[in-house]
Amino acid sequence: MVDEDVAWIRRATAVGGTLRSAIPGGFDVYGLLDVSEARPTEDALLRAVAPEPSTELIAGWIDRGPYPPHPGDEHVLYSGWRYRFQRIESACLFGLPAEGEGGFPDLLFPDDRSWLISLLWDDSWRSVGASHEVADRITSAVPSFERVEPDRSIAETGRDVR
Repeated sequence: MVDEDVAWIRRATAVGGTLRSAIPGGFDVYGLLDVSEARPTEDALLRAVAPEPSTELIAGWIDRGPYPPHPGDEHVLYSGWRYRFQRIESACLFGLPAEGEGGFPDLLFPDDRSWLISLLWDDSWRSVGASHEVADRITSAVPSFERVEPDRSIAETGRDVR
């Protein structure tokens, strides 16, 4: 994988208590999605952002140990966390467990960078950046999707900030 595929995230995020710590600037809509909901949330989210099952995505998994590292190219992002990235068709992600070994990716986006979904190691929600069109599809598919201002403190949203 070319480093530029993920370098834009490293350059455009900063450690902090806002959505911009997980999602780069430049998206029309920013939002949060509770990951404590039932597993179908990830499948519904995936259908909303990548409606074609053959959509090629860039998927990254945080190396959390004690599991063997996920296959793929290693890149360090955010607060020094090691991720393993690979290109994958969206159809391969349906039905994966929400978290843990072999689970749904912690970071996911298409080549055109029109949206990005991130689950940081210590969060209990997925952060989302997207176009208006994609955000509308997410809202229809997952009504609990909460749109928020990217510079608003996560603590102000009632989320547990660790």
